[in-house]
Amino acid sequence: MGGALKSRREILKLLAAAPLLSSIQRSVPQEKSQLALVSRHVQWTSMEEGAAIAAEAGFRAIAWTVRRGAHMEPEHVERDLPKAADIARKAGLTTPMKFYNALLAETKLGGA
Repeated sequence: MGGALKSRREILKLLAAAPLLSSIQRSVPQEKSQLALVSRHVQWTSMEEGAAIAAEAGFRAIAWTVRRGAHMEPEHVERDLPKAADIARKAGLTTPMKFYNALLAETKLGGA
């Protein structure tokens, strides 16, 4: 039985150490995930309302969508993205990414 516990004494030693291991694990800071709401799910709202809904729902971030009919139209992204990031920040959210139409990727705005 390679590796199996052979006595009650070994089991008791492990059980005695368990609370110590538990406290060590709790003392290591855990990085929180940054779950983002994609703004297309609230595109029927204003940017302010969308950010408020995301914050109220418990999201830590909002990913703004850039496409026709979304909060940001491709031709207005340079003007609207800083505004959207500011709105998100005021709602207590971050703006870790943006989503855009594949055609936009070929333009100077898409970074390609």
